[in-house]
Amino acid sequence: YGLKILFSTLNWIPKYLKKKKEITLLNHSLPTLFLQLSSCLMAGHALPQALTFISHSKEGDLFQKQLYLPSENIANKWILFFKYCSLLSQKNGISLSTLLKKLSYLCRTELQYEEKINALTLPIRIQAIVALLMPWIVLIAFFFIEPFLIIQAVGSWGGGVGFPTAVGLEIGAILWIKKIIHSH
Repeated sequence: YGLKILFSTLNWIPKYLKKKKEITLLNHSLPTLFLQLSSCLMAGHALPQALTFISHSKEGDLFQKQLYLPSENIANKWILFFKYCSLLSQKNGISLSTLLKKLSYLCRTELQYEEKINALTLPIRIQAIVALLMPWIVLIAFFFIEPFLIIQAVGSWGGGVGFPTAVGLEIGAILWIKKIIHSH
């Protein structure tokens, strides 16, 4: 039973990483996609034709797939906003081309600020990684210096309690630091 859970988790991880990579690709290409849609609408094409035109690229295809998802499953707030704006445009006859230009500018600006924040927080991330790895590096260094000391410590009652506790604290620290770093 445990192996079944392990294998199902291992099958899920590549799918999750692929989806995350696709969403990252889509997020970085949204300003260009909005600008292309705006140009198509300015040229006189209808929205479905413009969406078909941009869906020839990988990013455009991902964008179109996200549009057809239910609203609660859409991965990006800009796509959700575009979906609502296009629905309002269809009902009220409002032109989307100028809105898409402004949306493209806002997306591009947000991406630039996000890149600047990531560049500024990089030293903090490196410090956090070094702080998390330091106890394990010291443990490995002591193992190479005097293996019997570490084996004896792990084999004792205190080591049996201490090492799993240390691992639990390290995992908690990793989650806490990820929360701090991603809270920008």
